[in-house]
Amino acid sequence: MNSSKERPGTIPALGKCAIAILLIAGALRFVGIGFGMPHWLVNDELPLIGGALRMLELRNPIPSMNPQAMAILYYPPAVPWLYLVIWAPILAIRWAHLGFPALQVFAESLLTDLNAIWLSSRAVSALCGVATVWVVMRLASEVFQDRRAGLIAGALQATSFHHLLVDHFARVWSPAVLLFWCGLWAAWRVYAKGERRDYVFAAVAAGLGFAGNYVPVLTSIAVAVAHLARHRRLAVDRSILLYAAIVAAFIAVVLAASWHDFIRLGGYSAVLGPAVVASGSGQ
Repeated sequence: MNSSKERPGTIPALGKCAIAILLIAGALRFVGIGFGMPHWLVNDELPLIGGALRMLELRNPIPSMNPQAMAILYYPPAVPWLYLVIWAPILAIRWAHLGFPALQVFAESLLTDLNAIWLSSRAVSALCGVATVWVVMRLASEVFQDRRAGLIAGALQATSFHHLLVDHFARVWSPAVLLFWCGLWAAWRVYAKGERRDYVFAAVAAGLGFAGNYVPVLTSIAVAVAHLARHRRLAVDRSILLYAAIVAAFIAVVLAASWHDFIRLGGYSAVLGPAVVASGSGQ
């Protein structure tokens, strides 16, 4: 007799239903993606897309090297960096189509029609939303060892109004939510399997999450709990040290590239705020 239950330790196959759920998730996120253009409709679109465009204007992707000019970007730089990678082929095709004009002429032409830039940036959010649905399905199916649990979780994530709203525009939260769920999935694998690649997966998710929105680095708490639960004692082994080193490297790079934004955030802190304000008034 066939059953959706799997043997302990196996990874349930999600099957064709998962493909259908992903297609529905994609349709709900991509249909109407051009709504409101060429105007920005949510607060994240202006700093993220504007920040990436300012990097192009300055020909420098390091915000902290031009803190005044990059004041438009009040998030960590990873999402604008991703946009620059996505935009590169689009801009190259457009430059060639215009006959390879001078950069100043090309920049002026680009500013007259930002539709391709805006749509591709929103598409990043939509794709992150679809990927999040897949991660949630895999995590639920592995935790409960039942493909039905994965499919139900995926269907709920795919049709969640809140997540649809987040994934429909160029927002920092779409990749952040994806990386947060990746971090939780990796933490579960650290507990269930404890392989070194699971620690690396968790570290990359936390590090990239910090580079995009700071918050996903909190999945480090889940990884620490999973590590302790697996070993049932305080075990400092090579895997957890590798995890810590990778996350620390990401944090160091992000703080070096965007230290001014971290200082700005410190101004909202009850502990650091007075010192930040005093420092700023003394300049």
